[in-house]
Amino acid sequence: MKKEIKIPSNTDTRIAKSSLLNGDLEVTGTLLIEGRIEGNIKSHDNIYIGKTAVVKGDITAKNTYIFGVVQGNITTDGFLYLSASSKLFGNVKANSFNVEKGSVYRGLCETSEHDESAGSSVDEQEVKKESVIESL
Repeated sequence: MKKEIKIPSNTDTRIAKSSLLNGDLEVTGTLLIEGRIEGNIKSHDNIYIGKTAVVKGDITAKNTYIFGVVQGNITTDGFLYLSASSKLFGNVKANSFNVEKGSVYRGLCETSEHDESAGSSVDEQEVKKESVIESL
């Protein structure tokens, strides 16, 4: 049976429905956005984009869960989830990506597993791949 992903009732930072934030936002804990943000967002934890949220900017987080609208690129160290109510217009870089039926997604997607024991970051691995392709 499929596990249903829900927005948590308790988060470290919350941007309410009636809020409009212009500018970049960086938080250390879990972030729930229900309002509108025009700027880049960064969290070292999870970011939840609620059904009423509209984000115009890039998002960087441990995991990102989208139920609303995002116009910008997403970079996650872990998991990206697009619910049936979500709309994402931007490129994705994530280790894991789940798209529910009914969601809208327009952009490019790069997924990869990051092996800590390999001693190189995802960016370094991509550079290596591109170098191999160019040498052919």
